[in-house]
Amino acid sequence: MQVSTSQPGAPPNPPNGLFPAKVDAKGRLPVPADFQTYLTGLHAKTLFVTSLDRTTARIYTIPVWMETKRRLLGATGPTKKAAQDVLFMANLMGEDMEIDPSGRLLLPTNLRRQLGLENAQVWMDAADGYLNVYPKGYFDTRVESVTENYDEKLEAVQDLLG
Repeated sequence: MQVSTSQPGAPPNPPNGLFPAKVDAKGRLPVPADFQTYLTGLHAKTLFVTSLDRTTARIYTIPVWMETKRRLLGATGPTKKAAQDVLFMANLMGEDMEIDPSGRLLLPTNLRRQLGLENAQVWMDAADGYLNVYPKGYFDTRVESVTENYDEKLEAVQDLLG
């Protein structure tokens, strides 16, 4: 599969679908080729790898992370303390990392221990400027939740599907 762009010179579209991967015993995540192509198209060499929810990992391009960080730092009123706590957790769990020449990304120690990612199956998907990494337990629970009453869910969104 090749990552496409919506217009010449526009940022590439993120790859579609969920991709399985296995984190090795040293905490290195093999990044699927489509994701590497996507990140290359975004000119992303350094990535910020973290977790916001302490159950899934997120791999941000630096510009997207800096914008997220700016919004958290700029929070005011009743959300200010929550934003500060989320930023603290992201920094505790995260580090700047680079994909090695073998196409692997070393996951931060705090992150991989909290999420149990060493020598573990994960699934990945992409969004605008970041990748999601779902550990097996989270993924299995999500699949179970999605499939519950799925026929009703499909009927509810039928007009959105064309």
